[in-house]
Amino acid sequence: MKKNRQRLLLLILTIIITIGVCGCDMNNNSTARNESGNNTSNVSENVELNNRQLQILEAQGLPQNFRELSSSQKKAIVSIEELLSSAESKYGMDFCYAGYVEASTLESEKVIAYPAGGTESTDSFLILRSSDGTITDEYMNVALRGEYSELILMLAKDALSSENTKVFVEVTNTALTSIPDDIDQLVGNVEGTSVIFVDGSDVSEEQFEFFVSSIKQALEEKQLYGTAQIILLNADTIKYLTQYNYTDYLDPECYTDRESISIKK
Repeated sequence: MKKNRQRLLLLILTIIITIGVCGCDMNNNSTARNESGNNTSNVSENVELNNRQLQILEAQGLPQNFRELSSSQKKAIVSIEELLSSAESKYGMDFCYAGYVEASTLESEKVIAYPAGGTESTDSFLILRSSDGTITDEYMNVALRGEYSELILMLAKDALSSENTKVFVEVTNTALTSIPDDIDQLVGNVEGTSVIFVDGSDVSEEQFEFFVSSIKQALEEKQLYGTAQIILLNADTIKYLTQYNYTDYLDPECYTDRESISIKK
């Protein structure tokens, strides 16, 4: 989980424009493209910037007159709008801008975005354009996190026979293209990483070993592929954990036991 966030943070450090601006009621822009869908060497000078683009430029101290931008800045500001608008049209919702990485020989062009009303640090995802112009995105990894967390928590509570546990998850890959009507539709269709915390006031170290074995079996039966960290916290500590501070409790001083499991296809 931390690796996924670190990857996004590293991308953000390399972006051309780094201030997040929500994309609500914005107009689309267009840019000259060749037959393969890639940006041509020149962007039309007749681009009319919308409010979102103007806000991004203003936040960076760049000219808000399109003609005054450099060639790379013109391509970037047009591409940002294209990629965000593509995802907004696909999902029928607004997204906020968090960063941009131009195409290179090593990676695809990409925009870092997050849902309007969401949190950049926890809800960011990528919108990518391949060399042939195809646009894809990883929004479903964010959209499915709630259902995935609910399922992992249910399995953990059943295996532990206790309510005194907390889970924090990330979806890393999914075959689903929409949020399922039934949580059981996640079975076999989602991969992710999980951190499962157990309170030491309820579970002995011997019981913890049995729990680790039980949760592994449950994840295998549900075909929930990926990795999980299972942590036996110090007594009466679990009540302090939140989505925003749980990584602080990965410090060895905060727990008495920690196991890692991997569920492979």
